[in-house]
Amino acid sequence: MALLRDFIDNIFNNPPICVEPPRSVKVHYSDVGTRLEAYNVRVYYKNGQRKDFTFPIDNDHWKIVSSGKAYNRAYAFYTRKLEKIAARNEKTK
Repeated sequence: MALLRDFIDNIFNNPPICVEPPRSVKVHYSDVGTRLEAYNVRVYYKNGQRKDFTFPIDNDHWKIVSSGKAYNRAYAFYTRKLEKIAARNEKTK
């Protein structure tokens, strides 16, 4: 029964096969100059699609999410995806 569940999961849930580490997204503004706005993590899936996950920084009014906090969230997401990929690769061996 587990083989059937893994087969269906592999086809319909589209597992990730590769993930890139967090990279910074900088935007140039005419009044404040170049500013770090977010961190992106790009994930590639088995069917050839890719998706960018964005972890924004709150640079404006309340500064709730600092640059360090956004990077930590992006890096934690990156490591979770790496663990998922490694677990899937171990199952398929």
